[in-house]
Amino acid sequence: MISRLFSALVPASSRCTRTLSRTCVHELRTRGRPAAPSAAWITASRRTLATVQETTTTKPDDQLARKNPLEIQMLSPALHRQLFPGTTRATDPRHVRISHDHLESWGLDISKSTLLPEVDMMLPPLLGPTIEDHFRMLGDKFAQPALGILETYLARTDPDPPMPEQWVLHAGWTRYDADGTAMAVPYPDEDLLVFDIEVVVKLGHHPCLATARSATAWYAWVSPWVLDNNAAMPIPETLIPMGPSAKCIIGHNVGYDRTAIAEEYRLEGTQNVFIDTLSLHVAANGMSTQQRPTYEKVTRGNADRIPRWVPHTTTNSLAATAKYYLGRDLPKDVRDTFMTAESPVEIQESFQELMNYCATDVVATADVFRAVFPQFRKKCPHPISFLGMAKMGSCFLPVTTKWRQFISDCETMAADMAKEIDSALLALAHDAITRYIDTSQARTWNGLPPEGPYPLSSYLPETLSLNMEALIQNPWLRQLNWEMKPLRVTKKGVPAKNQKLANYPDWFRDLWDPPSKQVVISQRKRVAPLLLELKWAGHPLVFSETHKWCYMVAADKQAEHEQISAHVEFSPETNDYLQFEPWITKGYQFFKLPHKDGDAGNTGNPFSKSFAPFFENATITSDRGEAKRALQLQMQCSYWISAAERITSQFVVWGRDVDLGARMPRDAQSEWGIILPKLQAMGTITRRAVESTWLTASNAKKTRLGSDIKRYVEAPPGWALVGADVDSEELWISSAMGDAQFGLHGASALGWMTLQGTKADATDLHSVTANILGITRDQAKQFNYARIYGAGVAFATGLLTQHNRMLPTEVATQKAETLYEKTKGLKRRMKIDGVTPPFEYWVGGRESYMFNSIEAIAHSADPRTPVLGCQIPNSLMKVNCGSEFMTSRINWVVQSSGVDYLHLLIASMEYLIEKYQLQARLMLTIHDEIRYLVRDEDKYRAAMALQISNLWTRVMFASRLGFDDLPLSCAFFSAVDVDQYLRKEPTDPCITPTNSIPLPPGESLDLYKLLAKQNVLLEPATAPQTSVPTASPSPSTPSPTTGLRTEHMASWLLLQSKPDLTSFKAGLNEFVGHDEAELVRKALGSKRGGSSSGKRTSSSSSQAKSAKSTPFSEESKAATPASSRSPRAPKRDPFSKLAKEEFNPYFTVF
Repeated sequence: MISRLFSALVPASSRCTRTLSRTCVHELRTRGRPAAPSAAWITASRRTLATVQETTTTKPDDQLARKNPLEIQMLSPALHRQLFPGTTRATDPRHVRISHDHLESWGLDISKSTLLPEVDMMLPPLLGPTIEDHFRMLGDKFAQPALGILETYLARTDPDPPMPEQWVLHAGWTRYDADGTAMAVPYPDEDLLVFDIEVVVKLGHHPCLATARSATAWYAWVSPWVLDNNAAMPIPETLIPMGPSAKCIIGHNVGYDRTAIAEEYRLEGTQNVFIDTLSLHVAANGMSTQQRPTYEKVTRGNADRIPRWVPHTTTNSLAATAKYYLGRDLPKDVRDTFMTAESPVEIQESFQELMNYCATDVVATADVFRAVFPQFRKKCPHPISFLGMAKMGSCFLPVTTKWRQFISDCETMAADMAKEIDSALLALAHDAITRYIDTSQARTWNGLPPEGPYPLSSYLPETLSLNMEALIQNPWLRQLNWEMKPLRVTKKGVPAKNQKLANYPDWFRDLWDPPSKQVVISQRKRVAPLLLELKWAGHPLVFSETHKWCYMVAADKQAEHEQISAHVEFSPETNDYLQFEPWITKGYQFFKLPHKDGDAGNTGNPFSKSFAPFFENATITSDRGEAKRALQLQMQCSYWISAAERITSQFVVWGRDVDLGARMPRDAQSEWGIILPKLQAMGTITRRAVESTWLTASNAKKTRLGSDIKRYVEAPPGWALVGADVDSEELWISSAMGDAQFGLHGASALGWMTLQGTKADATDLHSVTANILGITRDQAKQFNYARIYGAGVAFATGLLTQHNRMLPTEVATQKAETLYEKTKGLKRRMKIDGVTPPFEYWVGGRESYMFNSIEAIAHSADPRTPVLGCQIPNSLMKVNCGSEFMTSRINWVVQSSGVDYLHLLIASMEYLIEKYQLQARLMLTIHDEIRYLVRDEDKYRAAMALQISNLWTRVMFASRLGFDDLPLSCAFFSAVDVDQYLRKEPTDPCITPTNSIPLPPGESLDLYKLLAKQNVLLEPATAPQTSVPTASPSPSTPSPTTGLRTEHMASWLLLQSKPDLTSFKAGLNEFVGHDEAELVRKALGSKRGGSSSGKRTSSSSSQAKSAKSTPFSEESKAATPASSRSPRAPKRDPFSKLAKEEFNPYFTVF
């Protein structure tokens, strides 16, 4: 199998040997620490970064700093001894030479590396001999008791308690024993519940009914509102009590059910663990966005064939997962009552049916859990993955009554803006009537001056005329239907009754609103862009019945648009042709407005959210003053319009209604509330969290209404928000995977730029990309991350034209291809023998090493994240989808590794919070951002705990990737924020249209500023500590060093750095040594070709066919498919086995 042919991307000679047997532990302890710890050591090891006096920090000194062979500053000796005990080794000099040559070829001067002040400090001791043992033991400790409770539940052989035949209509909780006995209880006193709630949708977010099942009994909860026939809506304080004891609560999309539980709104939190079967399913058997359209076709019966992966996935609803795992259909007919009910009586009338419906969902959820949880544990075997998921299910957001004011202010301003826009549009409509309908000779039917808001209706129609000469000069308004319905006058000489807008043109009459009995116009009307006389890049917008919104260009300007927009033509028999014939005959050409679906898509509304950037960058403009004001208002309220429903529907529980806990000051209770975000801990196949409002919330902008939403999350009195953004998280992870081939941090150009590149001298990745493409650095970030996620040249081309609509597609394609050639490199195919299919790899680019490493994981038969060993969902396994969906699979490798990072960070903080008795609680995570609510007296200690957690996490990544060291530049957060508000930067004033008063600044503390504080000491814990396992009972994570073969690693490294085989062979002697060079040359053999033209994989088929097949030769992707060639026996060449085993980049070590 090709996945087993080559296991040498991470050289063993450059890494620590980590298949540690227990016999090594004594040696590591004696080399890394005293065998018999002294009292001084024990005392010191309980403290960390105590104070500036107890920590040595020195100015940058080239002589003192530990550097690797690439001049990159590494951890200080003191830190290294604690984090990588007993793991010193020499670096293969050939790898260093190859790296030097590679970096130099990209103009990177390693002598200009950045130096930071050295830091020597005592860290909390690791729980085991290595960082990997530390996290294994930490995970085992903190995953309990929840994981044990769940496993015990799964192991039960006793039958589940039967569903009650009759439900008692009683407010509060009722317990139903297996024999049918019903008894009122204050709350379920169980350690595990499968739980589901129901809400009367029209009456708010409060629960109406709930059911739960434990291993031995059923429970039902009924809101007091259901029994109160006089109540118009649920009483505010009605939430479901769960009691003080810790529970495992299982639910499908359980984040929604959690919002109904009273104790979850206490500031100190609970020990409850919420297990979401939806998240478990997504991680094990979810589907990617690339797969969804095909899956929907299959389920609708519209597909020509059923792909092999379809039976291995389903959508995320409870009904879909029950059908997938259980083969069971869930009844949904009763659900409509919850959607339509408006009074308690309607719930009472169908009480038994509604309770059975809710209980049926509980049974289905329990059975789905039994099916999917074992699969999840196989997919994500490390206890840290379980722990991270569990902790993320307990997020919360404290707000004040300013939240209500924020919503009120935004709604008021949005309404005012909409009214002003509508008024401007109405004024433009009346202005159009005035400009093009001539009333200079008009006479009213009664000889009196016209009256009312619609004066044309008073005139005799024969005295009005349309100014066609002026109208045809206006490319916007001439598109409207100016046919008028004349005023009808009776024989008595008075207007006939029931005439609406007589004498007005049809387009104006279409704006009549019967309920309000007036003309109403808004941006949603098709006439609005025409009244505003909008232009696209200076050219008038037109509306086509067939192609929707387009723009027209004069003949002498059309050449520059042929390359940037989709050209459209109108058939002579169509209405469009008749409408635009005057322009068509003059040579005007028509082009579509851009669409997210490409040239095939039609734009139905140029005021949609996707067009906001075009208003901001003045691609869409108007020369009319009224229109400019309307467009400005449109831009200001666009974010609020798109997010208003999600923001206003947030369920806030206020302190005046419920007890927010002992930690909330009593005098502040009435002013504070709590929001529980409806978060799915693993909502995508990459295991990223999903939540519709807070995880996608905007950062504050002066001109964007509602964009300061996050700043209304505040720390209560006596508390602070402490958190950080992980610096270039996924970029560092990806680059480290490439550097891992060398066993040397910063060995690849991408790795060096990530660690040492700076914005100031334009040597960081984003600046370099910006220079290549001629765009801004912020725009370059989109291209870089999209590329790392697997997007190709076509995506980059589209993104370029979005940023610059006047850039011809041909030019954009050239720029994108240049970018990919310099970054990703050139794709090659390597033949190993005449039987094994060729494999592809990248050469000659700054990022070739990284892409080869990532794609090796994505292509493998068992793709797993390098650090925690999480496996890709079944729908994307190679055995099920072959070579399809590579973008999704590459994206999974990167983003899922980022989730591993977050889970490690959370686990570390849990450990340090308990160990040092910090009053802190996880508040929110947003992908690479994490925030804790911390008591004021502990805020700097919590900041230090975050720094240590980040250090441990980076070390874990480094260790799992085969490094025995870590660069100092990425070891700690660049800054930890200590603030009162949730915002992107603690210095952001958060000025918006509704908020003109700047917020006071918070603190942004790097490690050195934090050390200058006097109260960052992490004292030993005062509470009794639970024991930590001395050996891990969890299944081991697959080791990335398994089965390495590294004799010829240098040749593989050199091959990736060169754009063709000629330069590769020319460098063999210099970089890999004479003996290996001779072996490789013999394998390449001049008789059997092996030369490379340096062309892309899209080189002509004639060139491809001329390339001879050798055991180690490059061939074009356009070469004749293997299936069309005659089979032949494998070559009996000494190098065939070597090539098979040493040069196949599809390694399974991760």
